[in-house]
Amino acid sequence: MKPIKKLDVNSYATRKTIAMGLLNIALMIANIEKTKSIIQKGSKQQQFYFFIISLLVLVILIQIGLAFLLLFVGKMNLNNKTRHSKLDLWNNTAILLIVLITVMQIFASSFAGSSGAA
Repeated sequence: MKPIKKLDVNSYATRKTIAMGLLNIALMIANIEKTKSIIQKGSKQQQFYFFIISLLVLVILIQIGLAFLLLFVGKMNLNNKTRHSKLDLWNNTAILLIVLITVMQIFASSFAGSSGAA
């Protein structure tokens, strides 16, 4: 029977951060497509056109910032105990941005209505 290897926390955290980043990129691409679709339909077919466009552009900008934050956090060494407080702060910031993006996505989808634009 093989002995169980000890969990490398740094490797696990890095993989988790990379996965979060990839999901962020996928959502960002979907938001760019939504924005493109709403722009193509025009303001005459969309009641809250400028609000939805503004919200989606803001979400995309926040997602770009989140991508860079996750890239930064992913490169930090979790095994260095002196960086734990900074990593905790950056991780909490990333979670806050994710919650903000989620709420803004809900608003954009709600205001876009049943037109299929968002």
